[in-house]
Amino acid sequence: MTAAGWADDGAVILLRVLMSQQSGPAHWMDLAACRETDPDAYFPDKGGSSRQAKAVCMRCEVRLQCLEWAMDNDEKFGIWGGLSDRQRRARRVAGKERAA
Repeated sequence: MTAAGWADDGAVILLRVLMSQQSGPAHWMDLAACRETDPDAYFPDKGGSSRQAKAVCMRCEVRLQCLEWAMDNDEKFGIWGGLSDRQRRARRVAGKERAA
């Protein structure tokens, strides 16, 4: 297994653990549309398509909370709130440039 493959597998495990540990009424992860889909779709192999995951995100009622969580926690892998790690990184950089 390559280092990238391990990181992808670790990210899927992290997502499953995070979603299983949430409790309380109406936590955003409890309402996430991705709960009903294959987590592997949110962690595509390098060069793989994220189109299916992003389509689910775009119709999800908690997409913004998901994106905010990923940004706040500097999530480096996967599709969160409809954005890839590269897209989230670009948002961070743009935000830092505006703040400067």
